[in-house]
Amino acid sequence: MTASTTAGAILIALSISFAVVASAKHHGVVNRPKGHIRKRKRSGDNEATRMAADKRRVHHDPAGEDHVVIQDEEIEFWTRLLQGSMPVPVPTTIRPQPSTPRPTNSLPPPTPVSRFNCSLHLSSLARNLLSARNDCVRPRSRLRLQLRFLRHPHNFLSISPIRTSQRPNSNPEPTNRPSRPPMTEPPINSCGLTSAERESQIIDELSAVSFSALFDETDSPQSQALEWILNKDSAFLCPGASGLVQRYTLGVFYYSTEGDSWNECNAPGDFFSETSIAGANSACTLTTTNATQIFPNDIRGSNAWLSPSDECTWGGVSCYSSGESAGRVNVVEFEENLLRGTLPSEVEQLSDMRFFALERGGMGGTIPASIGNLRSLLLLDFDFNRLSGTLPSSLWSLTSLRQLDLNDNNLLGTLSSEIGNLGQLRFFQIDNNYLTGGIPEQLGGIPRISLIGLSGNDFEGVMPEEVCDLRPSPLQTLVVDCDIECSIPQCCTSCVPV
Repeated sequence: MTASTTAGAILIALSISFAVVASAKHHGVVNRPKGHIRKRKRSGDNEATRMAADKRRVHHDPAGEDHVVIQDEEIEFWTRLLQGSMPVPVPTTIRPQPSTPRPTNSLPPPTPVSRFNCSLHLSSLARNLLSARNDCVRPRSRLRLQLRFLRHPHNFLSISPIRTSQRPNSNPEPTNRPSRPPMTEPPINSCGLTSAERESQIIDELSAVSFSALFDETDSPQSQALEWILNKDSAFLCPGASGLVQRYTLGVFYYSTEGDSWNECNAPGDFFSETSIAGANSACTLTTTNATQIFPNDIRGSNAWLSPSDECTWGGVSCYSSGESAGRVNVVEFEENLLRGTLPSEVEQLSDMRFFALERGGMGGTIPASIGNLRSLLLLDFDFNRLSGTLPSSLWSLTSLRQLDLNDNNLLGTLSSEIGNLGQLRFFQIDNNYLTGGIPEQLGGIPRISLIGLSGNDFEGVMPEEVCDLRPSPLQTLVVDCDIECSIPQCCTSCVPV
């Protein structure tokens, strides 16, 4: 900055300051805090001289306030300076001394920043000193700084920044925050649903077929069948699919009768391996042998159970090929395939089934009461198994039955008189069980029955006349234990010694 520029800047700044001094002179005093003694830094003065000078300038007000009086000679001095009668002081700049470096440590030292923007030019110094809002000077010290400026303007030609903590920037630079992975929608499958939605809806639908609590038992046939439907079946059925309940029901039947231990038609070892699936299919040779002649147009095959193919082509199964029941199971037929476990109640969902033959296996448990919902059944053959318990009363509601074959099991109880409801029955065998009581006369009310086998039980009494009246036609064969009073051959065709 040149001398002429500096002098001009001083005149402008002092002209503004002079107005403040004049105003203070008009009022006579400038207020300062009580008891405060101003200390001025004046070159060449000792401490005692400065203290005495300050004391002489303090005027004690009776009201208890101390005031600093601005002397007339000071006003005269600065007036002469403004009029140019005194030389302009040489400007000097107070530079900050370099701070001592901090000792290094494991953490990076904080970067020193300025809290206030105090880099002022001389042309704006007076404005900042007189401003009602001054970031660089506290309000209580502003007047003190003004008075010092009047006496030592060369010390105010530049003001060094005060290094403290930084005031928050009103327009901060954008920071590079770690980017969060973009939110992706769950994948939509061929059902138009997410995997979670498909699972939830299928569970809701199948909860009407099985008790939902069974889905939580990981070893239950229902839980295993559900897991297969959801995650292992390559058919990937959607909620509401026409074959969902039927396919699930056959899955429950497979796991409930220990399908992995069957002689034939076991499920593939790897549901997703084409080689495993092909091997399982080739090992299955079962077909609906006895029903083929009766239902020659059925859809049938000899594929492994739980394979990706249509369940109608699994070994031992056939389905309707036409009509309202097309694609529905018509026949389930196994003979000597080592079925074990129990018969699940879910079989009631195969409500269009007409042939249900599970001969010469190893099934235990009871005949479920839900069997009575298979109203289309023509044949029910569970002989040579290990079924126990009593005969469910719902069994007598299967009024379309032509053949009821339950011989060689462990059945208990009595033979209900409701057997007379089976008006279409042709063949009835219940030999070699543990039935007791008398032989109901309603058995003689079945007009077309041709064979009755009652031996090997604990029946007692006499053969009802209503039954004997069916001999020799239509009743061609009637076999009982020899302890039953029954004339041979007029009524009974033979008896088995007890």
